[in-house]
Amino acid sequence: MHREFQPADQPFDRRSNFGLYALTLLVLALLFRDLWPLLGGWLNSLGLELPSSTTREFFGYRFALIAAVIGGARILFTSLEHATEGKVGADLAVALACIAAILMGEPLIAAEVVVIALVGECLEAITFDRTQRVLRQLVELFPTRTWVLREGVEVRTLVADVQVGDRVVVKPGGKIPVDGRVIDGRSTVDTSSLTGESVPRDVGIGDAVLAGTINQFGALTIDTHKVAKQTVAGQVIELTAKALLEKAPLERHADKLARRFLPIVLGLAVLVFFVNVGLQLGSSTADRKVSLSAASRVSLYPTLAVLVVACPCALILATPAAVIATIGRLAGTGILLKGSAALERLANVNSVAFDKTGTLTEGKLSVGRLIPLGVSEEQLLRAAATAILNAAHEKGLTLGEVQEFQATAGSGVSVRTADEVLLVGTRRFLIEHSISIPPEVDAHLAALDADGHTSIIVARNSTMIGIIGVRDSLRPEAVGVLAELQSMGLTLTLLTGDRAGPAKAITKDLPFAAIHTELLPAQKAEHLAANTAYVGDGINDAPALATASVGLAVSSGSDIATEAGDIVMMGEPLRPLPLLIRLSRET
Repeated sequence: MHREFQPADQPFDRRSNFGLYALTLLVLALLFRDLWPLLGGWLNSLGLELPSSTTREFFGYRFALIAAVIGGARILFTSLEHATEGKVGADLAVALACIAAILMGEPLIAAEVVVIALVGECLEAITFDRTQRVLRQLVELFPTRTWVLREGVEVRTLVADVQVGDRVVVKPGGKIPVDGRVIDGRSTVDTSSLTGESVPRDVGIGDAVLAGTINQFGALTIDTHKVAKQTVAGQVIELTAKALLEKAPLERHADKLARRFLPIVLGLAVLVFFVNVGLQLGSSTADRKVSLSAASRVSLYPTLAVLVVACPCALILATPAAVIATIGRLAGTGILLKGSAALERLANVNSVAFDKTGTLTEGKLSVGRLIPLGVSEEQLLRAAATAILNAAHEKGLTLGEVQEFQATAGSGVSVRTADEVLLVGTRRFLIEHSISIPPEVDAHLAALDADGHTSIIVARNSTMIGIIGVRDSLRPEAVGVLAELQSMGLTLTLLTGDRAGPAKAITKDLPFAAIHTELLPAQKAEHLAANTAYVGDGINDAPALATASVGLAVSSGSDIATEAGDIVMMGEPLRPLPLLIRLSRET
């Protein structure tokens, strides 16, 4: 991860939470050891022969007291540190309750209060770590080093040192580090991480390319137009970081209530103290004199009891308890819930926006249509298969005797056998091989594009023999699931980076109120209205997943999308969606 791509407001340098987890485990172990004589005796009474111990002390001090002092010291220090900054939270109430319980001679109660507070803090730390992890993965879209032309010589340099106007050279298999235009070379670029297009895009001289995409075949020389945070990928990182931090529960509900709750509790404790002192002094008679100091000592216990009873343990554990209960109800449905707050927000959504590739579709290309030109469909497929399979000859795939083979990056392949010359590729590839494209073939190509297909033209001995249309396939459950969501009163929207033709063709049977195509990641987030859930699976969906009221991540996609989402849907990802929304409304 390089500093150039670190979001300014994201505290990547925050110290590790390992110490918090270790302290919580230690306090739990000490509390368990204090309770073991009781638990061991009870288990042995049930017929379980377990080693038992009658001692609950270590050098004369209860294990529970040691746990309360160790854990309570951290909570007290943190609460006082926050108080000096003008922040009053539930941790101060917990610290007071812990001290009160110790003074009352109830170390077990003190330890239990501390454990509840530490467990709640650990759950918050896990949420924060998840936010950091997704941002680190987004930063990895950028390579660390790249090749830059300096006076005609390729020089290896840090991506952070690349300036606008530099000429960057990206080798096959490398990540493109900048936004710019190709000034030399031709290749195929996998843009799925940013645009969601299922088919890699052919690029040549004059074509625009984006940072974070992958150059698959030929070397490219790129004139740099944008670097670092100005690139589309940089904006994805910044937008996702901002959305995650704004949506993260930075303040517990208990902390918000503590500002009003704690002064009232302290006031009640003081009132209880003075009322009891007054009652003690009022009960003084000639035969029984009660001094002020004695009345104060007696009144201390009910005062301390108020502080212990008023400890907001229920509020601190409210979220974890809700999560556990909901996860139990969702067991076996393929849904992973990351927090109960997401379920509450889901109950209020009135619209759902979907990504296309990998979410509504399976993200796998298959043959859709065959358009033979003067040959049978079988002959068309055989010719295409011969050329395509021999393109993988170096990987051990062979098909007959091949005298000559040549692959052109991002365009197509040509094969010469003893009997024929086969060409399989794009329209531009065939034109470069001096094969003219008649108007009727252009009409077929336009029709295939409008129907959502990517066209592959097949020629034999300089004569076109047909066109093969390939496209992504809709998930089998998509039609039924979206119809059910519509019947629940939800408005459905499609937000995709793919072209209009493929997007509208594959979703023609789906009840979308609106379809927005050719969107960049930031634009997807901008299209989200209030109370809208978003369903997506790719890196390009991370900003929308983080910005939406509820982000529903399809687990078959990118780890980044899974981390950015509030809820993860596994297995058949769309099928449990109606159940999830109904459950959120009933809870």
